[in-house]
Amino acid sequence: MGNDTGETRRKESRMNNGSETCYHREPECTILMLFDIRLPGMAERLHRERAAWREYGDIEALDENHFVLIVRLGGAQGLAA
Repeated sequence: MGNDTGETRRKESRMNNGSETCYHREPECTILMLFDIRLPGMAERLHRERAAWREYGDIEALDENHFVLIVRLGGAQGLAA
């Protein structure tokens, strides 16, 4: 049987929530969200997240099954303007 401790679950939860590491006081912040579209519903989730971040988010393919949503907040969007 696997070793499923409370600490492991907390670590996994923390790793999945990248937005907590970005503070509005920072001049520039980038959030990376990884998606494995082989999992049911993940392709739809990727597109929902991209739509939610609008012009701040870009999708990059890592390979045919793995994609990263890159969200640039703060000063980063000023570079593209």
